[in-house]
Amino acid sequence: MNFTRNEVTSMRTEMNEALAAVAKKYGAAAKIGNISFGENVKTTITISRLSSNEHGDYINTKEAQEFLRRAKGLGLTQDVLNEKCNYLGNVYVVTGYNSRAPRYPINFTKNGKPMKCGVNFMKEFVHAERPELFLWDK
Repeated sequence: MNFTRNEVTSMRTEMNEALAAVAKKYGAAAKIGNISFGENVKTTITISRLSSNEHGDYINTKEAQEFLRRAKGLGLTQDVLNEKCNYLGNVYVVTGYNSRAPRYPINFTKNGKPMKCGVNFMKEFVHAERPELFLWDK
């Protein structure tokens, strides 16, 4: 007998709750990837350490580390990572840099929804809120 979509949706909710408790215990964040289902349910789980800066905790992904490495080359301080910027009525938070995406390498959230953009757009919303984070403005 196959699992139904409703069963898998309920399972995901329960797994997220359980994983959140375990991850919190170890100072980490957990994420469940795509789920395929039928006779079996298959998924991946990613657990990442939390790091913090002056803006609070953030998930220490490889993209976040890449942003920290590239910040100076982009003309920015490392403080841009995890900075909340209000721009045109939306809240943007830079979460990382994807070196395999040359056109839209910046990972960010817009009102909590994950998105990606080019470097110039990211600089526009960061500069609107916090121009002091630009190295060339100093």
